[in-house]
Amino acid sequence: MVEGMNGGQGPIKMNAKAFAAKFKSKKECWNFLAIEANAFLPPYGNCTIYHMKELVAGRKKSKLPVD
Repeated sequence: MVEGMNGGQGPIKMNAKAFAAKFKSKKECWNFLAIEANAFLPPYGNCTIYHMKELVAGRKKSKLPVD
């Protein structure tokens, strides 16, 4: 999912404990997915933590923003 963060070497695999240790709040998760991972997300107020959890787990796909 996070392809741009490791120099273009492919997606980074992270277990749930490591993810929970790095991101403590919904806002931090949203910022990570929207800004660092370039995932197209609904506005923060409309995005649930369950939607983001599905994205991180790979059970849901996100469209990349069009440049």
